[in-house]
Amino acid sequence: MQEECAMTEATQIFLLPGLTLDSTKETMSPAAPKTQESVQLSNKLMLEKQQEEAEWESINVLLMNHGLQSLCLVKRPDIKDLILFDKQSSQRMRQNLKTLMEETVRQQNMIQELIENNQKL
Repeated sequence: MQEECAMTEATQIFLLPGLTLDSTKETMSPAAPKTQESVQLSNKLMLEKQQEEAEWESINVLLMNHGLQSLCLVKRPDIKDLILFDKQSSQRMRQNLKTLMEETVRQQNMIQELIENNQKL
């Protein structure tokens, strides 16, 4: 996940309409670069949050395709660095993880039995 973020940061370009290198030197006040940096940071954070929400939506599709319950994100614009789930989704997430772990153990046991039966043949 961190590699994906690093790649996104390295390849992301912010463009503001009507600004060129020459025009920025002539018309921008000393405070303008800080404002531009603030806008860029805000845009970057918003994009990262949208990407993470899209990833969770993809996870929800996979969960439902496997017969598990989907999760609900709590969308709070005032919280930029966190993804929140409601209590019901938190409970569903715990149950989904428990189900996945139990299913993994069941499959491992089945594979072990198949290996043992195959060796007997």
